[in-house]
Amino acid sequence: MNKVVLLLRAGGPSETLRPTKKPTLEEMQGWVDGFIAPVSIRYKGRAATMVVNEDGLVRGLPVNPQASELAGFTIVGDAFVLLGWRL
Repeated sequence: MNKVVLLLRAGGPSETLRPTKKPTLEEMQGWVDGFIAPVSIRYKGRAATMVVNEDGLVRGLPVNPQASELAGFTIVGDAFVLLGWRL
């Protein structure tokens, strides 16, 4: 599988990134605007990791419909899925 990062924005379109190296903690925190928390999901029949903002509920971030559908429960704020990468 190609190594891809699927950005799922709460208030906008998703974006696919193809980094040449594993994303740094600082990059990941920037994508979710805060501390990160991993969520195990299935993406196209394969195990994957979604990363969300750890404090999203406390901060009152908006619901992310795309991320929520993938996770099977409510996700708030921007999120991303690591495909081909391990957290």
